[in-house]
Amino acid sequence: MKNSGRVVYFNGKLVPETEAKISIYDSALMFGDMVFEMTRSFDKKQFKLREHIDRLYAGVKILRIPLAMTPQEMEQACYQTIEANDHLFQKDDEHRLMIDVSRGLLGIYQGIEGLHKGPNVIIADFPLQWTVAGMGKLFEVGINAVITSQRAIPAALLDPKIKNRSRIHYLMANIEASQVEGDNNWALLLDPDGFIAEGTGDNFFIVKDGVVVTPEGRNILRGVSRAYIMEELCSELGIRVIEKT
Repeated sequence: MKNSGRVVYFNGKLVPETEAKISIYDSALMFGDMVFEMTRSFDKKQFKLREHIDRLYAGVKILRIPLAMTPQEMEQACYQTIEANDHLFQKDDEHRLMIDVSRGLLGIYQGIEGLHKGPNVIIADFPLQWTVAGMGKLFEVGINAVITSQRAIPAALLDPKIKNRSRIHYLMANIEASQVEGDNNWALLLDPDGFIAEGTGDNFFIVKDGVVVTPEGRNILRGVSRAYIMEELCSELGIRVIEKT
């Protein structure tokens, strides 16, 4: 694959995508100590970007990452990154933003010269089709939801309000689901009490008798799209929504 020409926002500068690198001593590599968001555009306009940023900063606060950058500055940096890359996108490409914030170097490595000190802020912008190009057919054929032995991590151990990179349990669930016979297998995790929690990158809904039912928010990531469905879309359509186990 040739050089894409895309640039990445990296700690205040726009750098070539291939040059955006963090240290091997970063807490993100050592502990998965990173909060992140993934956003998308519709007709090149970002969908709920500020809501995603607000959730990002909630995670930053809970994890006590000493980030000096304000939410307003983060939003400006997102649009700066989009603008710098837009000319590289095809007309029908949508923007997929990946926003990462890591704590930075662990304390024992702070003395190494030449390494960035403090949190890392990374904003990448790439075509949405990378992640959704193969999904169109699923509207017709559906998916096979696989209940895995891997459970969701309870809120008592990891606050689900944090969209974090400590996601080995998601990976293990995906690997388990991939080993089941059949096509289009998607992992579906139960919570520690045996109730449906969430997928490994998606919230779960049932539509039954004209009512939308979704798991309570105790042990799940409360998705921005989940909130949009519950608080806006269903309200506009006059559809009742219930959160329950």
